[in-house]
Amino acid sequence: LKARKLKPGAFFVTFTKGLASPQHFEVLERKRYKMSWGPATVYIQRRLNADGTSVAGPGLKDVPDDDEYDSPADDSGDDSESSEEEEEDSDQALEDLD
Repeated sequence: LKARKLKPGAFFVTFTKGLASPQHFEVLERKRYKMSWGPATVYIQRRLNADGTSVAGPGLKDVPDDDEYDSPADDSGDDSESSEEEEEDSDQALEDLD
């Protein structure tokens, strides 16, 4: 597994399944998120030291869940037009990737 060659403290993010190397990686976060293709379990893992001990360092920053991103930050006006434009831009970006 190439991930074992990462330096201690390196982060590795996987979807659906975590790395099957508990002696090399610690799971810092395991959480379900809404993705464009549907719900997915996101695993955030960090490479352990060579002796299997945890790397001292900053942990993960707590950010809002997906549901909080959907909440409008400002209820003062109608932003439906900008939302449609953003959605079109997002769709175009996804098409460009194909």
